[in-house]
Amino acid sequence: MFKTKQKFLGLVMSLALGLTFFVAPAPAKAATDMLTLADSEHFTILGEVNDEVADIQVLGLDGTTWMTEEITDPENIEWTTSDSSVVKFLDGSTPVATIDETDTVKIRLLTEGRAYVTAHYDNMEVSAYVVVETDGSPTVSVSDISVYVDAPGTVNDFYVINETVNLTDLDWMLDNGKTLKKDSSALHGLAMAGNEYYSDPDWAENNLTVFSGGSYVAGIGADFASGTEGWMYTIVDVNNNIIEPDFAASVYELQSGDSVVWEYKNW
Repeated sequence: MFKTKQKFLGLVMSLALGLTFFVAPAPAKAATDMLTLADSEHFTILGEVNDEVADIQVLGLDGTTWMTEEITDPENIEWTTSDSSVVKFLDGSTPVATIDETDTVKIRLLTEGRAYVTAHYDNMEVSAYVVVETDGSPTVSVSDISVYVDAPGTVNDFYVINETVNLTDLDWMLDNGKTLKKDSSALHGLAMAGNEYYSDPDWAENNLTVFSGGSYVAGIGADFASGTEGWMYTIVDVNNNIIEPDFAASVYELQSGDSVVWEYKNW
């Protein structure tokens, strides 16, 4: 489940940010065989309690032509949340756990936590990942983090072992709207690793290419996502459990003892 969602999310983000979707003009018609979100910014939603996010729209997507089209029978669309204590839909001004018969929804973030908001249509689904951060004090650092970057070939590989990651490791980012503010993320760890390995405090700023508020890593060094190839990350935790997150590295909260493995490969 995780790997399937991760491949789908990575592919969609790559297309949305790199290749761009094309909306089918009349009378052309896209053959919908998967779903996507109209705005790539909505794949990762990061906010605080009582924040509201509007205009989250599901579209049909042709997996061959990458043409999108509005769903013509929205009465057959259902939206659900994986945790209604964290996020609910707004039916007018009333928070509800599910909503249907619409292609576009508005949500309200209710309490600290994480949840999926999912659109279901014709045996297909697409999800947004919602993170509600605490309103408490930030955790400024996390220790014993290892990071391994496996680039194409070997010349651009690098790694660090048992280092400390700080919230300040991403202070150079101008657009961090989809990146954790209270805890260090896997993206913070990647920035730290490059700076430490190359003994250059500006390495990350000069060598990481990220879009969509940090939620999409398009390039590490000279290796950029292209077509259906790009950067994916995996976590090995302190107990050697392998975790394949199905959401952006910018909102994966690092835990002491984590190892983060970045690989350039096919989605």
